[in-house]
Amino acid sequence: MLSQEKRDLIVESLRDEGVHDALEIMDKDSSFNTDDKYSPKAGLYPGNKMPFVEKHIRYLTEHPKVDRKQYLANLRLMLKIR
Repeated sequence: MLSQEKRDLIVESLRDEGVHDALEIMDKDSSFNTDDKYSPKAGLYPGNKMPFVEKHIRYLTEHPKVDRKQYLANLRLMLKIR
């Protein structure tokens, strides 16, 4: 389990790399299916539905070795509405 300090550093690096901005752009783009999804870890949200950006930031924070550019590219492919 990561310490809060390490989590904060990872979240800051995600912002610096533009990952947070990229997720926000995807969330606002109607050509992607970015509806809030159920998550058992989302107890703070109504109906346990975590917002799109927060869900993926949390995942990347918990898995810091994931290639972020590749993750975003795969996410775009999976969520594109055709």
